[in-house]
Amino acid sequence: AQASRLATQDILLVCLELLGLWALLRVEDSRRRWPWGLLAGATVGLCFLIKSVMVVLPVVAIAPYLLQKWRIHLTNWGLYVGLVLGFIPVGVWLGLSSQRYGAVPVQQLLGKVLLLSQVAEGSNAYYPTTPFFYGWNIPANTFPWALLAIAGVVVALRSPWIDRGWLWIGYPLILLVELAAFDTRTWYYPLQIYPFLALFAALALTQLTRRYVSTAPFQRQLPLRLSWLVGCIGFVLLIAGAVLLSAPLWGIDPNLQTYGWIGIGGGLGWLVPMVIALQDGTSRWQRRGWLWQMGWLLGPGLAIAALFLSGLWGNYSPDVKTALRTAPVAPILAQHPIYFIQPDATAIGVLLTFYTPELGDRLASWEALPANAYAWGPSPIPPDYETIITLRDWQLALNPANSGE
Repeated sequence: AQASRLATQDILLVCLELLGLWALLRVEDSRRRWPWGLLAGATVGLCFLIKSVMVVLPVVAIAPYLLQKWRIHLTNWGLYVGLVLGFIPVGVWLGLSSQRYGAVPVQQLLGKVLLLSQVAEGSNAYYPTTPFFYGWNIPANTFPWALLAIAGVVVALRSPWIDRGWLWIGYPLILLVELAAFDTRTWYYPLQIYPFLALFAALALTQLTRRYVSTAPFQRQLPLRLSWLVGCIGFVLLIAGAVLLSAPLWGIDPNLQTYGWIGIGGGLGWLVPMVIALQDGTSRWQRRGWLWQMGWLLGPGLAIAALFLSGLWGNYSPDVKTALRTAPVAPILAQHPIYFIQPDATAIGVLLTFYTPELGDRLASWEALPANAYAWGPSPIPPDYETIITLRDWQLALNPANSGE
């Protein structure tokens, strides 16, 4: 949800990867293999267009499965035609870029891997992590589904369709090893693995639901115990949420009050399995297996919704947004074009450009600002300029008419 709100490349990358994997499965199930092979091959080039050399990782991860099914896939000429067609947009883009910028686009493209490696190892490292970073980051970001995914893998290993084990298990496992070996490690790289965790978690939850609605008492013991466990967690979350929402009454930091909605949402959702399990003595519990299963999804779902609705996630620059919507900045932005003193692109500069309704010219220095004009720019400003507001290390300033006199 966070990556989708930020509109990161990785969301579209994961979408195309899954589309390519689905096309490979359709190749195996269809009599006409070449159209699906064409689609699978084309996704490789499109992924390269989106994320450049990062596409090498999923290609290497899927290679063992392709070798396992080589009679089906590696002899399918549609796959190779698709590879060529998929890289045509890449070639067009690189060709047009090179005509305008010379060798810079190709150098930047090929040097991205080395750049990330240097950033991770250098003194200004953005991601000072170890190869075990994903060992805690993935379970933390996918709780509780990572635990259910492990159970789902066990279920999968006992299933007859494990002949595709190099796809369902091998692909995400190899991809994880590759990501861990790469020097730069972030929270969004494993997005490529999360769909498989979701599949295995869903498999485990489906098996638990079948046992829950079973008429055999020994089959129902595990789901009933888990119902009580998740219900107790939900009860604790509700209490914690209520305490945080009433933070001023207990002398707790009022800034923590917003977090109470997360506890309320997650707690209410996770009480559902326990409440349904309490109806064992009635004749309706067996028909409510779907509701018991939905209760597992409600807890994390409502907690995530509370994160975004409360602004804890999603409102990434509240100080900037508040300042731009209130006086004295809001009237100035509504009535005047705003110049930008931006010799180099910066994060705050891009953000202010996005939220400024009428953009003036981009200037190289404060001295180039016309008289009676406003501009956003980095500090420091000329001493005779009037500072309207300071946001982080940028200022909105006015060049008075008499500044040069």
